[in-house]
Amino acid sequence: MEVLAIYDRESSFASRLAEMMNDDAAFPYFAEVFSEETALVQALEEGRINLLVADKSAWDEMPQKSGAGRVIVWSDVPGYSCIDGVPAVYKYQSAKQIQEGILKICAEEKTALTVGAESVRTKYIGVVSPVGRSFKTSFSVALGQLLSERGKVLYLTLEPYAAHEVFFGKEPEFGFSNLLYVWSTTGKGLGRFTEDFHGLSILPPTEFPEDLYRTEPVQIKQMIMDLVAEEGYDLVILELGMEHRLLEMLLPMMHKVYVPSRDDAVSECKVQEFMRWAGRIDEQMYRKAEKIIIPGNPVIPGGVSQAEQILWGSVGDYVRTMLSGMY
Repeated sequence: MEVLAIYDRESSFASRLAEMMNDDAAFPYFAEVFSEETALVQALEEGRINLLVADKSAWDEMPQKSGAGRVIVWSDVPGYSCIDGVPAVYKYQSAKQIQEGILKICAEEKTALTVGAESVRTKYIGVVSPVGRSFKTSFSVALGQLLSERGKVLYLTLEPYAAHEVFFGKEPEFGFSNLLYVWSTTGKGLGRFTEDFHGLSILPPTEFPEDLYRTEPVQIKQMIMDLVAEEGYDLVILELGMEHRLLEMLLPMMHKVYVPSRDDAVSECKVQEFMRWAGRIDEQMYRKAEKIIIPGNPVIPGGVSQAEQILWGSVGDYVRTMLSGMY
């Protein structure tokens, strides 16, 4: 069994936590407490420690920091998943919650290591907003169509009740739920669940919202990345819902995040509140996020789907102007 070292100046806390971890048969580590720096450094140099959880200030003072391969530091504030580039878990919560936080970080690291080399070059653009009717889907699809002229682009949404049939004018044959099932069983042939829309690859949304809520976010992330690696996409446009577990997992991997809003005080307040929360999840959020207000795109009567119209209306014009000199 791999060894998890707990190095903390509060020795009584560390001892109680280690005892509870070792009493949990499902926890995949044996927890060992270190109260002296000398003993910890020796154990690190000998390679006896697989994962270290340490007090941030104590860790910063250690001269042999490079001896530890995998490190998690304590956070004194809930919501911070990273401190100065090091994964963090909130300290003042139950032992069970601490264990879950540690396992989540380890799963994310494993995901990063198992992604195919082909997906390393892929860029991810997120579209997310707490404001309703802000034209997130119209913007995402227009952006995807225009960028698909320059490379291989995938669009998918993690919004439940996405009204795909109305927006695209047809019922999808397959979609997210089918992909999730095949990925969890065989893990092969994932690209067959996407559809082509004027050069843009689209993964139709889930028919069953419970597939989003019951699946671990790290699994959804891995599934998306496996699809991307298999098909060799240059760019992924991901329309994110407001499910906080998915946002916590996916926001940090985005290279750019667009936050559509509406031109009123309530919408502005909602966006500001969302950005404050998102900034706790991803410390780079304020640098890579851009609030946008998309002009309306009235539907033309006559049976043509909204997806077929957006490129030639105000949304398409807006995106063309925005892309001038970008990407």
